Amino acid sequence: VNWPDVANDSRFVTETDKNTLYIGALNFNYNFWPYNIKEVRKAISECFDYTTFLNTSMHGLATRATGCIPKGLPGYDPSIVPYTYNLADAKQLFQQAGFSKNNSTTLTFYYNTGNSNRKAILLMLKTNIESLDVGITVNVQDMAWTEYVPAMSASRLPVYMVAWQADYPGSDNFVSCYVSSNGYYGRLDGYRNASVDALYEQALATTDPAKQNDLYKQIMVGSNADFPFMYTYTPLETLCYRKGVSGVVWNTINSGLFVRYNTMSK
Repeated sequence: VNWPDVANDSRFVTETDKNTLYIGALNFNYNFWPYNIKEVRKAISECFDYTTFLNTSMHGLATRATGCIPKGLPGYDPSIVPYTYNLADAKQLFQQAGFSKNNSTTLTFYYNTGNSNRKAILLMLKTNIESLDVGITVNVQDMAWTEYVPAMSASRLPVYMVAWQADYPGSDNFVSCYVSSNGYYGRLDGYRNASVDALYEQALATTDPAKQNDLYKQIMVGSNADFPFMYTYTPLETLCYRKGVSGVVWNTINSGLFVRYNTMSK
């Protein structure tokens, strides 16, 4: 919110191109109808205007997340784009899944109270989905974090906004979380893909970096084809410090942790 103020202040040095190990996503819980229908998951994902969101809500200080592995880790490939903003195709997909204005349905999307970015994403989805006139009304519901986490952990939320921040800088930290059937969200949301699981086991077992990189790319492509998540964005870290200060060093694993150890001087 305050970035334009400091970015235009000659007293400061500002840096905006610092990559982070973070992936935001809209999670679909396979245990609930209609999120167990592939066409519905894809349709919802095609109702989000990624470019507009990045340029407005994120002020250009984020990149689009295109799968379960963030930029900077093995397996990330910028050419992999799982879905695009396409309302015409989304409408057809909803209709193929049986939705029509003669059979109205209300869907509830959840986010944690106070998270303005997640709220903006869901409100955009609400506007675009309802504009398709296929009988769907979207209820955007916030929930206090103290209630949100227990509800998510108990698999009580049909569809919800959340993210994953690296515990350590490894592709497996994200693959295991998002698309492994034994991983964190796999257990919560019921996503299962035997081929992806097999590729993941191979990636863990190999000591060949090139082979591992290829396996992780296959995992990205294979899991994206299921549309288990609507991956949203990876924020770019913004650094701001007074001119004349030296010793500011960026490490991607610090992103979001708010604990940094730098020797700085002036």
